[in-house]
Amino acid sequence: MTENPRKPEAPRRRRDEFLGILLVAAGLLLVAALFSYDPADPSLFSAVADPDARPGNWAGRVGASFADGALQFFGFAAFVLPVVVLAVGVARFRSRAVGAWGTKALGLLVVLLTTAPLCHLAFGRPQLLGGGLGAGGFVGDLVAEALAAALNPPGAAIALSAGLLIGVLLVASLSLGDALRGTVLRASAGFAAWRLERERRRQVEE
Repeated sequence: MTENPRKPEAPRRRRDEFLGILLVAAGLLLVAALFSYDPADPSLFSAVADPDARPGNWAGRVGASFADGALQFFGFAAFVLPVVVLAVGVARFRSRAVGAWGTKALGLLVVLLTTAPLCHLAFGRPQLLGGGLGAGGFVGDLVAEALAAALNPPGAAIALSAGLLIGVLLVASLSLGDALRGTVLRASAGFAAWRLERERRRQVEE
C-alpha cells in the first residue's frame, strides 16, 4: 500500500501556520502589555525609585518598556500596533498574502498620526493613564495643538477624521466607492431575502 505523496504546498502551509501563531502570540503580548501599563513600572523610558524592582506588567520588563514608550508617543493610538500585528498573524496563518507592504505601511503611519491627535482632542489627559500621559501621547499633543490653533478643535477633528479614513483605506487596500457599493449590494440582497421569506410565511399562513 503506497502513501499519498505530500502536496508541494504543505511545507509552505506549515511555515505560514507557525509564523502566524508566533505573530498572534506577539500581538496578544503587546495587548497585554498595554492593558497592564503602570507608570510606576521600571522601563527603558522612565526613571523610577527602584529600577531593579520587578514590574507588574503582564509582559514583564519588555512589556513595560513597550507600553511606556508606545503610550508616551502615541497614547491610546498605541493599540493600533498590536491590532496590526494580530491581523498580519491571522493572514499568515491562513496563508493569505498581505501584499502592497509600502502602501500598507504608509496607511499605518497615517492612521497613527491621525488617531493620536483625535484621542487628544477627545480625552485630554485621562486618569486611566495615571494622569501624567495625554490620551494622544507626545505625537497626539503636538499635532492636535497645531491643527487646533489653525482650524479650531471642530475643524481639526474633521480634518483628522478625513485623514484617518484615508489611512484605513490604504491599510485595507480598499476603494471607498467599492466598499460602499459592496455594502449597498449586500444590504439589498439581505432586504430582498427578507421580503421573500416574509411573503413565503404569509402564503403558508393563508
